[in-house]
Amino acid sequence: MYAKVKVSLTPMFCLIFISFLVLLSCETNDGDGLGRERERFEKENSSNQLYSFLLITIDTWRSDYIGVSKSGKVETPNLDRLAGEGVYEKKVETPCPLTTPAHATILTGLLPLKHKILDVVGFELPKNIPTLAEEFEKKSYGRAAFISSVTLHKKFGLNRGFEIYDMGSIEGNQFNSDSALPERDGGETTASFINYLKTVDKGKPIFAWVHYYDSHWPYKKRAEYEKIYPGDPYAAQVAFVDCQIGRVLAALKEDESRKWRILIVGDHGEGLGDHGERRHGMALYTETLDVPMILWPKPDKELKHKPPYALEDIYPTVLEWMDLGSGKDCDGESLFLSNDKDRELPVLTVVPSIRYGIYPCLGLRKGNFMYLSQGEEELYDLSNDSDEKINLAKRKEFKDVLNRMRESCNAKLPFAEIQKCLNMQNKSRPEELKQLESLGYLSGGDSPVTNLQKVNIQEALKYEAIMEDVYEEYKKDNNLTKLKNAYEKLLTKFPNSTVYSQRLGITLLDKGYFEGAERAFKKCVAINPENYKMLINLAGVEIILGKIESGRVLYEKALEIEPDDPVAHKNLGTIYAKYLNNPQKAIEHYRKYLEIAPDSDAEIIRNYILNAEK
Repeated sequence: MYAKVKVSLTPMFCLIFISFLVLLSCETNDGDGLGRERERFEKENSSNQLYSFLLITIDTWRSDYIGVSKSGKVETPNLDRLAGEGVYEKKVETPCPLTTPAHATILTGLLPLKHKILDVVGFELPKNIPTLAEEFEKKSYGRAAFISSVTLHKKFGLNRGFEIYDMGSIEGNQFNSDSALPERDGGETTASFINYLKTVDKGKPIFAWVHYYDSHWPYKKRAEYEKIYPGDPYAAQVAFVDCQIGRVLAALKEDESRKWRILIVGDHGEGLGDHGERRHGMALYTETLDVPMILWPKPDKELKHKPPYALEDIYPTVLEWMDLGSGKDCDGESLFLSNDKDRELPVLTVVPSIRYGIYPCLGLRKGNFMYLSQGEEELYDLSNDSDEKINLAKRKEFKDVLNRMRESCNAKLPFAEIQKCLNMQNKSRPEELKQLESLGYLSGGDSPVTNLQKVNIQEALKYEAIMEDVYEEYKKDNNLTKLKNAYEKLLTKFPNSTVYSQRLGITLLDKGYFEGAERAFKKCVAINPENYKMLINLAGVEIILGKIESGRVLYEKALEIEPDDPVAHKNLGTIYAKYLNNPQKAIEHYRKYLEIAPDSDAEIIRNYILNAEK
């Protein structure tokens, strides 16, 4: 009735030779390095050969975690070299601090309310929205993507236009396999890209996208880099990614049949404790919104657009840089075009609503001012306070600015439109949600967005940290009482949090406390009777408790909402076969289960069908 999915994270290791690191990493003015390559490219500029284009996205990359930023937090010699020879922008703003929405913006030039992807679980890019890969397809480029996380799975539609969408060890039936990985090591991603270069036709222009996920929590072991950055595993991951980029650059150097242009950018940053946020996706402060960007080599045309830049600008900028068009119908602006006024850059995250049943966090950047609506209003003057330490929202002299920013934010991010997008969310199976939770995400789209609390985001961040600490302790000491008390305290503060009610129910179910699990799941269903995942969980507990008819009704209700859920069909088949002596109905549901997503019980069920039909 309730299937516990075990995710196995198999470590992978990047084999790095010292001589190789010396070649790629140590000297920024290496005569055999990229400086010479750039000179060669410039000499060939007069030929008619099309440039190939490489997009590298570094997931969860803070603006101060690159050597050239002078923060002193990490050394990134390969990235620094590209930044020195090209164009480097320290802070580019993401419209949403989550992987899937941010990458959708990079690939379409649209803001989240336009491309309709608001989180990392259950949305799909509308088919009528053109992608960067489709624009390259028009010019007959080879198109290949090398992806490192299930949060960019092809089900979200970001694979459109690519001939190859390589997900390596997370490809195929990863949502139904106990052994598949929800992410893959950057070393494997790099190797896949290098192998592709060796097989593609010589001289054929290419658009390639390489995505690294290593700097996203939970971090893999990197003993070599952890020695260099003790106590800062995030820096160790960024240094590792820099090494991988060195490998990529070496492969491009060997690929003498093509000329390359490169854009490297983050999708969002990471809290690392700033403003009380350890990860990302909950609040909208600069540490999770601002990412670095590098264009290499330095474009012949000047970047005339004045900062701030935003991820939505990448699409039109790349189109113009590569002579593919203007991207005039997108939300971004080409950085090659001048602008004479401060534009409005909206930002949002719906994660607070999904996790805690509170209002989403919204914001707007205009000129030097950043306005945030996060349970309470915040206003920062970034020209004097780039770290957002001084909230000006309650100062009388900024009342007019606050009012104008609030009005603009509400116009750019109307709540009704946010609610409409959330209601369009695709259904995600419990197996998918389990794997996403292993990456630090919680199941999305579960909370109704019409009955939300107004709570300061700092309160939610405080509970977020408490729950993370208590859960880590629970994994060590198995103290269920302490974990249960922490859940119940959180749910007292945030009574509409179906996510945490569900997690409490699952925890109690795993430990055999069925009555407590039943109460938790009933609370979820009371908050949102249309959430089929919670109906399925509650139905499973009811069957365990011997409440067969109640379980049957709940499963049937779940199928009214999501007719293709394999768990509901499988368990209804068992109810009709084992308890209600109705083999005809049992076969009907079993066949549907086998058609949608058979699992390890498939052979037993096929045998039942054969015997019942004799």
